[in-house]
Amino acid sequence: MSMRRLTEAERRQWGRDGYLVVKGALTPGEVNRCIQAVDDLYARYVAPNNDGGPQRGMGRRNIYAENDVFIDMIDHPGTFGLVLDLMGSYIGCSVAQVTMRTLDPSYKGYIHPDGGEALEQIRVTESSLPLQIKIQYFLTPLPEPNMGNFIVFPGSHLRPWPEERLPAGTDTPGGVPLCVEAGDAVIFPHALWHGPGPNLSDQIRKTLIYRYSQLFMQPWDFDQATPELLARCTPRQRRLLGEVGDWRPGTYYRNPSPADQAALMEGTAAAGS
Repeated sequence: MSMRRLTEAERRQWGRDGYLVVKGALTPGEVNRCIQAVDDLYARYVAPNNDGGPQRGMGRRNIYAENDVFIDMIDHPGTFGLVLDLMGSYIGCSVAQVTMRTLDPSYKGYIHPDGGEALEQIRVTESSLPLQIKIQYFLTPLPEPNMGNFIVFPGSHLRPWPEERLPAGTDTPGGVPLCVEAGDAVIFPHALWHGPGPNLSDQIRKTLIYRYSQLFMQPWDFDQATPELLARCTPRQRRLLGEVGDWRPGTYYRNPSPADQAALMEGTAAAGS
């Protein structure tokens, strides 16, 4: 399947607003398969511990090995070409997580850039490759605010993160709650101010989140992918999970850098490489 690529209009919007909403990134069939995989995780890890009170949400990281559906999402053709156009070829997939947000009137949201104190003071220019980006896939429709919507602050990726923390919620000045359909996705860099809004609806908001980082950055979810996981992956997926060959300290992936990196990311390398 051919990869979706970045348009010039999307590139201009990325530089200006700091995020892109990708409509229909997943097909209805793919959404259903992802929901089933997420529900299986919930049944396995959360449901047995429910105490009869309100249904609890779920947040799980490093989910690659839990289901082949999560492996397939590593280089999904609806978004991975956009990742390459935005970041270049020398990247890895450093995070895969699932979130489920249930009704919780007491939760006011959480606005932040990614990376905490280590990255919240670091921004890049409009013409620079990002250090990291995330893709959040929406598996449930969010047609109006206060449904656990993802809140973004357009243009904030170019502004300093304030010392005083922002109040969270759908009415925070400058914040835009994204109203999306199931199968849509949002792509954004680490420096964009963002966060989940409150869920006051009777619907459980289900999303998948994948993070891509430049190769010199350490993965967030794992030290090293297991041989069992890598055996289930394609050559490109294995490379994205860190299988880069022999490592020599101090090289920063430049020497030896896999000679087929760009071709493998673009899908033009030999199948056996």
